[in-house]
Amino acid sequence: MNQPKPKDNNYKASIFLDNIIFHVRSTQINVVVEPEIHQNPHCHFSMEIQYLFNGSMTILEGETNNAYTLTAGDCCIVPGEHHHSTDASDPFERITFNWHIEKNSGCDTANSKEYDILEKIYNSVDDITIIHDEILIQMMNQYKVISNDPKRVAIVERRTMLLNIIMHIMSLMAKQISFDNPISSQQHESTEKSSRKWIIEEHISSNYYVPDGLSGLAKKLYLSERQTRALVLKTFGKNYKEMIIEQRMENANIMLRNPLLSLDEISQQIGYRSYSGFYLAYTKYYGISPEEKRKKLKEFSNKEKEKKNNT
Repeated sequence: MNQPKPKDNNYKASIFLDNIIFHVRSTQINVVVEPEIHQNPHCHFSMEIQYLFNGSMTILEGETNNAYTLTAGDCCIVPGEHHHSTDASDPFERITFNWHIEKNSGCDTANSKEYDILEKIYNSVDDITIIHDEILIQMMNQYKVISNDPKRVAIVERRTMLLNIIMHIMSLMAKQISFDNPISSQQHESTEKSSRKWIIEEHISSNYYVPDGLSGLAKKLYLSERQTRALVLKTFGKNYKEMIIEQRMENANIMLRNPLLSLDEISQQIGYRSYSGFYLAYTKYYGISPEEKRKKLKEFSNKEKEKKNNT
Protein backbone atom coordinates (compact mmCIF):
# COMPACT_ATOMS: atom_id res chain seq x y z
CA MET A 1 0.00 0.00 0.00
CA ASN A 2 1.42 3.38 -1.01
CA GLN A 3 1.69 5.99 1.71
CA PRO A 4 -0.95 8.75 1.21
CA LYS A 5 0.30 12.25 0.65
CA PRO A 6 0.01 14.60 3.65
CA LYS A 7 -3.11 16.72 3.60
CA ASP A 8 -3.72 20.29 4.72
CA ASN A 9 -3.47 20.77 8.48
CA ASN A 10 -7.02 22.03 9.02
CA TYR A 11 -7.52 19.79 12.04
CA LYS A 12 -7.85 20.57 15.74
CA ALA A 13 -5.50 18.52 17.90
CA SER A 14 -6.57 19.07 21.47
CA ILE A 15 -4.82 18.10 24.69
CA PHE A 16 -6.34 18.12 28.14
CA LEU A 17 -3.47 17.72 30.57
CA ASP A 18 0.07 18.80 31.33
CA ASN A 19 2.88 16.26 31.62
CA ILE A 20 2.91 13.87 34.58
CA ILE A 21 5.62 11.53 35.85
CA PHE A 22 4.85 9.26 38.78
CA HIS A 23 5.63 5.95 40.47
CA VAL A 24 3.09 3.26 41.14
CA ARG A 25 4.17 0.39 43.36
CA SER A 26 6.46 -1.76 41.18
CA THR A 27 6.47 0.46 38.10
CA GLN A 28 7.39 3.91 36.99
CA ILE A 29 4.86 5.51 34.67
CA ASN A 30 5.82 8.46 32.51
CA VAL A 31 2.86 10.08 30.81
CA VAL A 32 3.75 12.74 28.26
CA VAL A 33 0.88 14.41 26.49
CA GLU A 34 1.66 15.17 22.86
CA PRO A 35 -0.32 18.04 21.28
CA GLU A 36 0.56 17.74 17.59
CA ILE A 37 0.36 15.12 14.87
CA HIS A 38 3.60 14.11 13.11
CA GLN A 39 3.29 13.66 9.37
CA ASN A 40 6.93 12.59 9.07
CA PRO A 41 7.85 9.01 10.08
CA HIS A 42 9.17 8.89 13.64
CA CYS A 43 9.31 6.59 16.64
CA HIS A 44 9.36 6.83 20.43
CA PHE A 45 11.39 4.93 23.00
CA SER A 46 8.19 4.28 24.94
CA MET A 47 4.80 2.92 23.94
CA GLU A 48 2.46 5.52 22.43
CA ILE A 49 -1.26 5.45 23.16
CA GLN A 50 -3.56 7.62 21.05
CA TYR A 51 -7.26 8.00 21.83
CA LEU A 52 -9.69 9.77 19.49
CA PHE A 53 -12.62 11.61 21.08
CA ASN A 54 -14.24 12.63 17.80
CA GLY A 55 -13.49 13.02 14.07
CA SER A 56 -11.14 10.68 12.21
CA MET A 57 -7.42 10.33 11.54
CA THR A 58 -4.95 7.87 10.05
CA ILE A 59 -1.91 6.15 11.55
CA LEU A 60 0.66 5.13 8.91
CA GLU A 61 3.10 2.34 9.73
CA GLY A 62 6.59 3.40 8.65
CA GLU A 63 8.07 0.06 7.62
CA THR A 64 5.08 -1.52 5.85
CA ASN A 65 3.11 1.63 4.89
CA ASN A 66 -0.01 -0.02 6.31
CA ALA A 67 -2.70 2.55 7.12
CA TYR A 68 -4.94 2.36 10.22
CA THR A 69 -8.01 4.60 10.27
CA LEU A 70 -9.22 5.79 13.67
CA THR A 71 -12.76 7.00 14.34
CA ALA A 72 -14.37 8.35 17.53
CA GLY A 73 -13.81 6.06 20.50
CA ASP A 74 -10.84 4.21 18.97
CA CYS A 75 -7.63 3.72 20.94
CA CYS A 76 -4.42 3.06 18.99
CA ILE A 77 -1.43 1.34 20.63
CA VAL A 78 1.94 1.93 18.93
CA PRO A 79 4.85 -0.19 20.28
CA GLY A 80 8.03 1.52 21.38
CA GLU A 81 10.68 2.11 18.67
CA HIS A 82 8.02 1.48 16.00
CA HIS A 83 8.21 3.96 13.08
CA HIS A 84 4.92 5.61 12.22
CA SER A 85 3.32 8.90 11.16
CA THR A 86 -0.12 10.47 11.58
CA ASP A 87 -2.37 12.29 9.15
CA ALA A 88 -5.80 13.93 9.21
CA SER A 89 -7.87 16.18 6.96
CA ASP A 90 -11.00 16.77 9.05
CA PRO A 91 -11.26 18.40 12.49
CA PHE A 92 -10.76 15.96 15.36
CA GLU A 93 -10.06 15.81 19.09
CA ARG A 94 -7.58 13.35 20.50
CA ILE A 95 -5.15 12.79 23.31
CA THR A 96 -1.79 11.07 22.92
CA PHE A 97 0.50 9.99 25.70
CA ASN A 98 3.58 7.81 26.04
CA TRP A 99 3.99 5.14 28.69
CA HIS A 100 7.12 3.29 29.80
CA ILE A 101 7.51 0.85 32.67
CA GLU A 102 10.69 0.62 34.67
CA LYS A 103 11.20 -1.48 37.77
CA ASN A 104 11.72 0.55 40.93
CA SER A 105 14.76 -0.12 43.08
CA GLY A 106 13.99 -2.04 46.27
CA CYS A 107 11.04 -3.78 44.64
CA ASP A 108 9.87 -6.62 46.92
CA THR A 109 8.97 -10.11 45.73
CA ALA A 110 5.21 -9.53 45.45
CA ASN A 111 5.60 -6.28 43.53
CA SER A 112 8.31 -7.85 41.36
CA LYS A 113 5.85 -10.52 40.21
CA GLU A 114 3.31 -7.79 39.48
CA TYR A 115 5.90 -5.93 37.42
CA ASP A 116 6.83 -9.07 35.48
CA ILE A 117 3.21 -9.51 34.39
CA LEU A 118 2.93 -5.90 33.20
CA GLU A 119 6.28 -6.10 31.45
CA LYS A 120 5.20 -9.24 29.61
CA ILE A 121 2.06 -7.54 28.33
CA TYR A 122 3.97 -4.37 27.44
CA ASN A 123 6.72 -6.16 25.50
CA SER A 124 4.33 -8.49 23.67
CA VAL A 125 2.87 -5.66 21.57
CA ASP A 126 4.77 -6.04 18.31
CA ASP A 127 2.38 -4.28 15.90
CA ILE A 128 0.04 -1.32 15.90
CA THR A 129 -3.16 -2.38 17.67
CA ILE A 130 -6.58 -0.72 17.55
CA ILE A 131 -8.92 -1.11 20.54
CA HIS A 132 -12.56 -0.03 20.79
CA ASP A 133 -14.09 -0.59 24.22
CA GLU A 134 -17.19 0.95 25.81
CA ILE A 135 -15.74 1.10 29.33
CA LEU A 136 -12.60 2.80 28.02
CA ILE A 137 -14.80 5.35 26.21
CA GLN A 138 -16.52 6.19 29.50
CA MET A 139 -13.19 6.47 31.29
CA MET A 140 -11.68 8.75 28.64
CA ASN A 141 -14.74 11.02 28.56
CA GLN A 142 -14.54 11.38 32.34
CA TYR A 143 -10.81 12.05 32.09
CA LYS A 144 -11.47 14.76 29.49
CA VAL A 145 -13.92 16.49 31.81
CA ILE A 146 -11.59 16.63 34.82
CA SER A 147 -8.56 17.57 32.73
CA ASN A 148 -10.29 20.48 31.04
CA ASP A 149 -10.42 22.19 34.43
CA PRO A 150 -6.98 21.45 35.95
CA LYS A 151 -7.20 24.31 38.48
CA ARG A 152 -10.14 22.63 40.21
CA VAL A 153 -8.86 19.06 39.99
CA ALA A 154 -5.93 18.01 42.17
CA ILE A 155 -2.95 16.37 40.49
CA VAL A 156 -3.56 13.22 42.52
CA GLU A 157 -7.04 12.89 41.00
CA ARG A 158 -5.68 13.13 37.46
CA ARG A 159 -2.88 10.74 38.33
CA THR A 160 -5.32 8.19 39.73
CA MET A 161 -7.51 8.46 36.64
CA LEU A 162 -4.50 7.94 34.34
CA LEU A 163 -3.43 4.86 36.25
CA ASN A 164 -6.94 3.45 36.02
CA ILE A 165 -7.01 4.08 32.26
CA ILE A 166 -3.58 2.53 31.66
CA MET A 167 -4.36 -0.58 33.69
CA HIS A 168 -7.62 -1.03 31.80
CA ILE A 169 -5.83 -0.67 28.45
CA MET A 170 -3.25 -3.24 29.58
CA SER A 171 -6.09 -5.63 30.43
CA LEU A 172 -7.65 -5.13 26.98
CA MET A 173 -4.28 -5.62 25.27
CA ALA A 174 -3.67 -8.85 27.14
CA LYS A 175 -6.94 -10.27 25.84
CA GLN A 176 -6.01 -9.50 22.21
CA ILE A 177 -2.41 -10.73 22.22
CA SER A 178 -1.39 -14.36 21.72
CA PHE A 179 1.35 -15.34 24.16
CA ASP A 180 3.79 -18.24 23.80
CA ASN A 181 3.42 -18.61 27.57
CA PRO A 182 -0.09 -17.32 28.29
CA ILE A 183 -0.71 -15.16 31.33
CA SER A 184 -3.17 -16.96 33.55
CA SER A 185 -6.50 -15.50 34.60
CA GLN A 186 -5.19 -15.67 38.17
CA GLN A 187 -2.25 -13.41 37.24
CA HIS A 188 -4.60 -10.97 35.49
CA GLU A 189 -6.77 -10.88 38.59
CA SER A 190 -3.70 -10.28 40.78
CA THR A 191 -2.63 -7.28 38.67
CA GLU A 192 -6.15 -5.83 38.69
CA LYS A 193 -6.33 -6.21 42.48
CA SER A 194 -3.00 -4.40 42.87
CA SER A 195 -4.23 -1.53 40.71
CA ARG A 196 -7.49 -1.21 42.66
CA LYS A 197 -5.64 -1.39 45.97
CA TRP A 198 -3.40 1.50 44.93
CA ILE A 199 -6.41 3.54 43.77
CA ILE A 200 -8.17 3.01 47.13
CA GLU A 201 -5.07 3.92 49.14
CA GLU A 202 -4.41 7.00 47.01
CA HIS A 203 -8.03 8.16 47.28
CA ILE A 204 -8.22 7.78 51.05
CA SER A 205 -4.87 9.51 51.64
CA SER A 206 -6.04 12.55 49.67
CA ASN A 207 -9.78 12.59 50.54
CA TYR A 208 -9.91 11.56 54.20
CA TYR A 209 -11.38 14.95 55.13
CA VAL A 210 -14.20 14.83 52.54
CA PRO A 211 -17.64 14.09 54.09
CA ASP A 212 -18.87 11.88 51.21
CA GLY A 213 -15.63 10.53 49.79
CA LEU A 214 -17.03 7.05 49.16
CA SER A 215 -19.04 8.20 46.13
CA GLY A 216 -15.89 9.67 44.57
CA LEU A 217 -13.99 6.41 45.10
CA ALA A 218 -16.86 4.41 43.59
CA LYS A 219 -16.67 6.56 40.43
CA LYS A 220 -12.91 5.98 40.12
CA LEU A 221 -13.39 2.22 40.42
CA TYR A 222 -16.47 2.18 38.15
CA LEU A 223 -18.41 0.36 40.85
CA SER A 224 -21.53 1.07 42.89
CA GLU A 225 -21.04 2.37 46.44
CA ARG A 226 -22.20 -1.01 47.77
CA GLN A 227 -19.63 -2.84 45.63
CA THR A 228 -16.94 -0.34 46.67
CA ARG A 229 -17.61 -0.92 50.38
CA ALA A 230 -17.35 -4.68 49.84
CA LEU A 231 -14.12 -4.31 47.83
CA VAL A 232 -12.46 -2.13 50.51
CA LEU A 233 -13.41 -4.61 53.24
CA LYS A 234 -12.18 -7.59 51.22
CA THR A 235 -8.90 -5.87 50.24
CA PHE A 236 -7.90 -4.36 53.58
CA GLY A 237 -9.86 -6.32 56.19
CA LYS A 238 -11.52 -3.14 57.46
CA ASN A 239 -14.35 -0.99 56.19
CA TYR A 240 -14.13 2.37 54.45
CA LYS A 241 -15.11 4.36 57.55
CA GLU A 242 -12.42 2.66 59.64
CA MET A 243 -9.77 3.51 57.03
CA ILE A 244 -10.90 7.13 56.91
CA ILE A 245 -10.72 7.41 60.71
CA GLU A 246 -7.27 5.81 60.70
CA GLN A 247 -6.03 8.33 58.14
CA ARG A 248 -7.57 11.24 60.07
CA MET A 249 -5.93 10.17 63.31
CA GLU A 250 -2.51 9.81 61.68
CA ASN A 251 -2.77 13.30 60.21
CA ALA A 252 -4.09 14.68 63.47
CA ASN A 253 -0.92 13.54 65.25
CA ILE A 254 1.19 15.33 62.67
CA MET A 255 -0.82 18.53 63.05
CA LEU A 256 -0.75 18.38 66.86
CA ARG A 257 3.02 18.91 66.64
CA ASN A 258 2.40 22.35 65.13
CA PRO A 259 1.74 24.84 67.98
CA LEU A 260 0.41 27.40 65.51
CA LEU A 261 -2.64 25.26 64.76
CA SER A 262 -5.52 25.42 67.24
CA LEU A 263 -7.50 22.30 68.06
CA ASP A 264 -10.51 23.76 66.25
CA GLU A 265 -8.41 24.30 63.11
CA ILE A 266 -7.08 20.75 63.26
CA SER A 267 -10.62 19.42 63.67
CA GLN A 268 -11.82 21.18 60.52
CA GLN A 269 -8.75 20.29 58.45
CA ILE A 270 -9.13 16.56 59.06
CA GLY A 271 -12.86 16.51 58.35
CA TYR A 272 -14.73 17.19 61.60
CA ARG A 273 -17.29 19.99 61.83
CA SER A 274 -16.43 20.78 65.44
CA TYR A 275 -13.80 20.03 68.06
CA SER A 276 -16.25 17.90 70.03
CA GLY A 277 -16.50 15.42 67.15
CA PHE A 278 -12.72 15.33 66.81
CA TYR A 279 -12.31 14.94 70.59
CA LEU A 280 -14.66 11.95 70.78
CA ALA A 281 -13.08 10.22 67.76
CA TYR A 282 -9.49 10.82 68.89
CA THR A 283 -10.12 9.74 72.50
CA LYS A 284 -11.87 6.56 71.36
CA TYR A 285 -9.06 5.74 68.92
CA TYR A 286 -6.02 6.47 71.14
CA GLY A 287 -7.46 6.40 74.68
CA ILE A 288 -6.11 9.88 75.29
CA SER A 289 -7.45 13.37 74.49
CA PRO A 290 -5.92 15.61 71.80
CA GLU A 291 -4.89 18.12 74.51
CA GLU A 292 -3.05 15.43 76.45
CA LYS A 293 -1.35 14.15 73.30
CA ARG A 294 -0.20 17.65 72.35
CA LYS A 295 1.19 18.13 75.85
CA LYS A 296 3.14 14.85 75.66
CA LEU A 297 4.46 15.72 72.21
CA LYS A 298 5.66 19.09 73.50
CA GLU A 299 7.37 17.49 76.51
CA PHE A 300 9.09 14.96 74.26
CA SER A 301 10.23 17.73 71.91
CA ASN A 302 11.68 19.74 74.79
CA LYS A 303 13.61 16.71 76.07
CA GLU A 304 15.05 16.10 72.63
CA LYS A 305 16.18 19.72 72.42
CA GLU A 306 17.86 19.42 75.86
CA LYS A 307 19.71 16.28 74.78
CA LYS A 308 20.89 18.02 71.62
CA ASN A 309 22.09 21.07 73.57
CA ASN A 310 23.98 18.91 76.08
CA THR A 311 25.88 16.99 73.42
